[in-house]
Amino acid sequence: MELTSIQKRIQIIEGLQKELQVLSNMLKETYENDPQFQKAEEENSKVREETKVAKNKVEEKESVKKILTDMKEKRDDIKEAQETLSLELIEYYRKNSVLTVEDGDGKVREMKISVKLSNPK
Repeated sequence: MELTSIQKRIQIIEGLQKELQVLSNMLKETYENDPQFQKAEEENSKVREETKVAKNKVEEKESVKKILTDMKEKRDDIKEAQETLSLELIEYYRKNSVLTVEDGDGKVREMKISVKLSNPK
C-alpha cells in the first residue's frame, strides 16, 4: 500500500466528515425552526425532568445505592479484564501468527483487529 493512497483516503474521509457536519447543521436548524417540533421538545423536556427527579428519589435508597456501586465495580472489572485480554491476544498473535483462538467451551473465536489514526497534532 502506497503512502499516497493512504493520504488520499484520509482526505476523502475528512471531506466526507465536513459534508456530514454541514448536513447535520442544516437538520438541526430545520428542527429549531419547526414550531410543532419545538412544542413537542418542551413537553419532552418536562417529562425528562420529572423522570430525573423520580429516579433520584429511588437512587437515594441504600439498597439501590448498593446495587449501583456493585454495578460500577463490575463494569470496572469487565473493562480491566477486556484490556488484559486484548494485550494477551496481541501477544498470542505475535507468537503464533493466528487470528483464531479456542475458548473454554471449545468454540473457535476470531480476533478483530482495529487500527485508527489519531487526530492531527
